[in-house]
Amino acid sequence: QSIENGETFKGQYTINNTQRNVGVITGSYITKQHGSKGLPKETIIAETMGHAGQSLGAFAPKGLLIHHTGDANDYVGKGLSGGTVVVKAPKHARENEIIAGNVCFYGASSGKAYINGSAGERFCIRNSGVQAVVEGIGDHGLEYMTGGRIIILGDVGKNFGQGMSGGVSYVFPSDVAQFKAQNQLESLDFDAITVDEERNVVKDMLEAHVKYTDSTKAKEILADFNHIADKVVKVIPKDYKLMMQKIDIQL
Repeated sequence: QSIENGETFKGQYTINNTQRNVGVITGSYITKQHGSKGLPKETIIAETMGHAGQSLGAFAPKGLLIHHTGDANDYVGKGLSGGTVVVKAPKHARENEIIAGNVCFYGASSGKAYINGSAGERFCIRNSGVQAVVEGIGDHGLEYMTGGRIIILGDVGKNFGQGMSGGVSYVFPSDVAQFKAQNQLESLDFDAITVDEERNVVKDMLEAHVKYTDSTKAKEILADFNHIADKVVKVIPKDYKLMMQKIDIQL
């Protein structure tokens, strides 16, 4: 009834890893009732706890927030379509561990995501519009990404950004020089953040990450934000950067 009437609803649930596709039926009903426009931001909120099975928050549309405290299996936010998906570490010690599985946000098109720990392999491949913050990723991250903004508060695995043709990533590696040496591709530029507008975008995303997850790493960066340029590498495909410059959009 809340979905049909567009009324705010919040529910809390304990889940386990045999329960796959949590949030998918709810998201489907939102779309059935309201079409592609969905609902206003965070109209329907599901706060989950425990060990999430595969495809937590997959295809979540506008108006749906899945806020999970615990760890999650593969395919978190697969096909995310305007909603918000959060995976919060159950305690601060877990922030330094893998908290979400492989292939998170595969084929996602819009929405926001906040992962309070590292994710596995193939993070955000074929992402075309999601904004996400994660605290480290495995191999093959951002493969074939065509749009969106990704902040990575930590290190990346092998084959990072292969086939990436659009979007922007901001990486905060443990060693900036080593990150550049190990991940440079002919197709990518590694830039510094020099524009205030872009600094503000990154700051807003980090502040949202703290709001949803109380992230230790994000709070440390925000506490010394004046020196952000020394800590972050902006990764952008060369052809995409040239296209943006030609149509006079500053990224």
